[in-house]
Amino acid sequence: MKRLLCVMIVLTALLLSACRPSHALFTTRAASSDQYTAAEKQIDRKTRLYDDARLLTDNQRTTVSTMLDYMSNKRGIDITAAIIDTTGGADLLNYARFLYDRRGYGYGGTEDGLLLLLAHKDRQVAVTTAGRCVNIYSDAVVTSMLREITPLLTDEDFAGAVCTYAKLTDELYNNKASANMIN
Repeated sequence: MKRLLCVMIVLTALLLSACRPSHALFTTRAASSDQYTAAEKQIDRKTRLYDDARLLTDNQRTTVSTMLDYMSNKRGIDITAAIIDTTGGADLLNYARFLYDRRGYGYGGTEDGLLLLLAHKDRQVAVTTAGRCVNIYSDAVVTSMLREITPLLTDEDFAGAVCTYAKLTDELYNNKASANMIN
């Protein structure tokens, strides 16, 4: 069984309108296998960016995909992102794990990688790690990364948020003060 460590941060400030209370909590329930089957049919396994919500322009999609590919190849880990409207009531962590597995992520035949999941209408964000990335990106490191991208998400700069996530993933890869050593 794949060893996955998921970190979920429900960001109450994420995409909240001014009239919505900042203390709003989100409820989730487990997704049915029918929901997963429908999502699986829409998956394009060729790209590290899955923009099902269609929140990025074609130019932004190209730029973000290029950055994710570059950083992934530079570090030898799959740095991926999925932007969706909603999990359809599924638990965010389970949905992130599902997408990571179903899209066949993992670098060079390994499980090594991360997935940033943005659920736009649910106002939730999570990062899941797999393979050796579980040891590289601790819960504290992932939480710090999410704090960095929250202002961009609040401003609905989704391309900027994903690019910042990719840059932080790259920077923190060798940051022994924040992340565990790879070996």
